[in-house]
Amino acid sequence: MPNTPIKKGQLVDRLAADLRPVHRFSAGAVLALWLVIAWAFVCLVTFATGDLRPGVIEQLRQSPRFLVECVLGLVVGIAVFRNAILLSLPGVMSWKRAAIVTVGLLGVWAGAYVYGLVNPALEPSMLGKRPHCFVETFAFSSVPLALGYWLLSRRTPIARGWTGALVGAAAASLPATIMQIACMYDPKHILQFHLFPVVIVGIAGAIAGWLAFRKP
Repeated sequence: MPNTPIKKGQLVDRLAADLRPVHRFSAGAVLALWLVIAWAFVCLVTFATGDLRPGVIEQLRQSPRFLVECVLGLVVGIAVFRNAILLSLPGVMSWKRAAIVTVGLLGVWAGAYVYGLVNPALEPSMLGKRPHCFVETFAFSSVPLALGYWLLSRRTPIARGWTGALVGAAAASLPATIMQIACMYDPKHILQFHLFPVVIVGIAGAIAGWLAFRKP
């Protein structure tokens, strides 16, 4: 029997019938999942490798500025990863806007400690110093970083480098934040050994994101 020609409309209908919906988590669900798992890991390894700084709970109660500095770290981690999620959705957020918001947030956070160089929220002290806090900040960001890449791996961000940079900065901000209550308090030390790794991991994340994320 000769093959019956397939009309254009019938071909489209047949192809469409074989399509299956691709289920993806919403941006809010991805953010919540990342926060829960990433923070659980960072808290676990922080407590496994040492204690909180002695008297830090009283410091949080007695110094509103110190509390604000800690809250800023939480806000940065949440907001920057949210921007990474939105940037991984084509047409939702431009890389310029994401970059401006992210740099602004990091600038405010770092600015609090730059101001602290002349007027610290707490009396600078070596109390509670972790000998390897610089290395720990990098190491503790590894799982949040890998988890962030995995959660965004099914998406096709146009600005792959910027998306990766935001994932890296968000991942490193988590251990940088918890170091404010686990390590010594000194604005200079915090800028050098807690916040500077956020910049380094962000740069490394940009390179990894450009290589890892799929081209649109």
